Amino acid sequence: MIIFAGGGLGFMMGMFLGALDNPIMQDQMSGKQQLLYNLKQMGSRSWSSAKTFAVMGVVFSAVECVVEKARAKHDTTNTVVAGCVTGGTMSAKGIYFLLLFLLLLVMVSMILVRSFLM
Repeated sequence: MIIFAGGGLGFMMGMFLGALDNPIMQDQMSGKQQLLYNLKQMGSRSWSSAKTFAVMGVVFSAVECVVEKARAKHDTTNTVVAGCVTGGTMSAKGIYFLLLFLLLLVMVSMILVRSFLM
């Protein structure tokens, strides 16, 4: 469910932001060329945003589920940890940095869960 909601939200945002893109050579383009350019921009932006938001939804829900199972509690701490992991995951620039960040974050969160929050 989360993946479809995130993908739909990303698609709509991409359509809106793609429509706002103006071509560099707008003065030299005909109306048909500008329309085709805007449609291509809307399509590429909406697909890109849909994928990004779908991944964010999957990461958030997966991390929240894992933390909730590990803590055996259903409270706002699970949501905060899931949000932090999702933000860190989406801000990672390379796959190796991403994997290292996730591994480190899981280790630290498990240590915190076991020592402070139980």
